Amino acid sequence: MKTLRLIAAAAILAAIAATTYAFDPVNGPFPYPRCWIKLLTGYDCPGCGSARALHSLLHGHLAEAWAFNPALFVAIPLILLAFAAEHPRLHRLRRLLLSPAAAYTLLLLTLLYTLLRNL
Repeated sequence: MKTLRLIAAAAILAAIAATTYAFDPVNGPFPYPRCWIKLLTGYDCPGCGSARALHSLLHGHLAEAWAFNPALFVAIPLILLAFAAEHPRLHRLRRLLLSPAAAYTLLLLTLLYTLLRNL
């Protein structure tokens, strides 16, 4: 069952990557959803620009991706670590990633990043 969940999650991530690669969020015909936080407050949320950043990253435009949302360069390795932590031999990594300290650290860094990007 766990393997099936990992395969499903990987398939979903691959579909997101393929869609984002194929359809440009800036100039493409595909209607990407608007950020409701940006619409309500006028401020960028931590994820604002992620679709544009991922599109640029998948096309090899690293500087452009960084300009759209540098947090993506942290999020992608964390997602890959989360997948790796599901391996039975990496139970310590999984325990570390799921610890309260890791959750509080991620929350604090996300809030700090949000504040700094909106100054």
